[in-house]
Amino acid sequence: MLAFLLFGFAVSSVVYCIWPAVYEAKSVFTMDVQPPKGGYDESSHEMDYYSDDYEEIFKMRRSEWRSKDFFSRIIRQFRVNYPDSTLSDKALGEMLENSMLERMGHSRRMRLTAYSPTAKLAAALANTYVETIKTLTEERYKESCEKALVQIHMQVERAKNFSNEIYQDLLQKEKEHRIVVEKSHERAYVLRAAQVPTKPVVPNPRVIYPVGAVLSLGLGLLFCRGIKRRRSMSKRRDEAK
Repeated sequence: MLAFLLFGFAVSSVVYCIWPAVYEAKSVFTMDVQPPKGGYDESSHEMDYYSDDYEEIFKMRRSEWRSKDFFSRIIRQFRVNYPDSTLSDKALGEMLENSMLERMGHSRRMRLTAYSPTAKLAAALANTYVETIKTLTEERYKESCEKALVQIHMQVERAKNFSNEIYQDLLQKEKEHRIVVEKSHERAYVLRAAQVPTKPVVPNPRVIYPVGAVLSLGLGLLFCRGIKRRRSMSKRRDEAK
């Protein structure tokens, strides 16, 4: 049995050495009206930034952020951030498809996990992904603000033809509405940028070696059982003679 166990560890070591490494990097962000105070604490409870009706909103956003069009936008941003990269768009697209975007519990926080054969690429891909989300939300926020303020400004300009009192009143409302608009639109805020991982998640020695040990012991038991059965059959033949 000891020989089979040693054989199992030897095979596990070979598998561990030849198995392609996979690194993962995680970035945490939130969609909120304003940046959360205190940043992100790894030990904080998942109920922080709680929102009971956020699930449907998250599903709609996730559907958009996982689309091919959005992946193309991420790839373009990646080319801007890392112009020296020699990876093809197809390879980047496959890694983006293999990435994970999930909501953290019942909170408004989201986690983006990127996987890559190299540690630096995993972190770069995760951060570029979240950066693209942040840029998109800021563009839409700016666009919606501009549309709302243009309409208010048109009303204020028309009021000039009536009376100074009405004009001043609408001008004050325009200022108040500008503040409301700027505070009422959700944008993406990065809580924790992805760091370059120090070790791969695949292959995992905590899985490979125990599995190798169990399989080798099982093989050893089957081998011993086979020998025992063969000896028993040989003994029966001798007795029959």
